[in-house]
Amino acid sequence: MKSCNVDYMLNERLKLALDEAGLNAFKLSKKVGVSHVAVGQWLKGESINIKGATALKVAEALGVNAEWLLTGLGPMRGSGVTVIPTDKTPNQNYVVIPLHKLKCITQEDNTMISFEAISGPSEVYTKDFFEQLKADPKFCFRCRIENDNMEPVLKENDIVLINSSDKDIRSNKLYAISNQGQLEVYRIIKQLDGKLILKSENKNYSDISTTKEELETNNIFIVGKVLIGTVFF
Repeated sequence: MKSCNVDYMLNERLKLALDEAGLNAFKLSKKVGVSHVAVGQWLKGESINIKGATALKVAEALGVNAEWLLTGLGPMRGSGVTVIPTDKTPNQNYVVIPLHKLKCITQEDNTMISFEAISGPSEVYTKDFFEQLKADPKFCFRCRIENDNMEPVLKENDIVLINSSDKDIRSNKLYAISNQGQLEVYRIIKQLDGKLILKSENKNYSDISTTKEELETNNIFIVGKVLIGTVFF
């Protein structure tokens, strides 16, 4: 089981790490011993993988975890998720979030989306984790994904932490969706004309071009932004 920061593609993670390290593509190429053309391809998304020992050198130069850089799995640095031993009680520095399930109630033309706590593994997070993400933990819920459209990044039955107060679409981020009461996750691309493209990682699924209004007409609702996923192997 691993925590997965699913918010960025490889080139976005690389740009973020470069910015925080105070480096540019040229300086990174010198530190790692690769051509600036190769670094440019990584940054443009033209190359979606950094291979072998080069990946370790890039991660070391940027001061980040190699696994995070390559896959988005785990924290960028250190550990943002803290597991507390069962013989200790979390104090005011920690937040415990149990497993939840979507609960949809339809009355006349209105559908209310809520979360119901269910039996299952709870997770303990540091308050710093939520502060870094600018999220209020009282609006965050952990739910299992009920579709395989995001494989191999997220699989059916993996658990995602959802910020239910953040429904404003920011392009190329992951959002949880209630599809007829079933929880699904998509990377949403917001176009200039207001259209939304719902993208799956699973190549067996086609992109969906729609609008928020069309989704709601079909009883499909944006539940919130996905903050992190728990991937089971």
